Amino acid sequence: MTQCSYELSGVNIVSEIFGGEVVAVNLDSGKYYSMLNTGAYVWSALLAYHSAEQIAASLSAQCQLDLFSVQQDVQQFIATLESEGLLRRCPSEKQPIDVAPHAGDYLSPVFEVYSDMQEILLLDPVHDVDASGWPTTKL
Repeated sequence: MTQCSYELSGVNIVSEIFGGEVVAVNLDSGKYYSMLNTGAYVWSALLAYHSAEQIAASLSAQCQLDLFSVQQDVQQFIATLESEGLLRRCPSEKQPIDVAPHAGDYLSPVFEVYSDMQEILLLDPVHDVDASGWPTTKL
């Protein structure tokens, strides 16, 4: 794995942490995502500018696991985040910010994609309104 940092791929990617789950939304595509347990930890560490290598080493040490297996999980998770357009590599390596240690047992990072609210999330309530003031969908 290479030493590089990651950041949100744009201003239209938003996320929030709820307990052990991260919910992220791509406002451009209308998709939203859930990342649980280890996935939430990896997401938080990535947004704190930790490299994939640093994250895998930390998880391996904290959970007493084989580093190679954890590296593969972390790298695959990051590849998924990049392919969904949620994260991109930073133009330059930034100084990492401390994150809380991973809590709980190690599970391969879980990443779920939802598009059931895509139409609603893509509505522009300021510009896409009918005469009554309610948002309308573009046909």
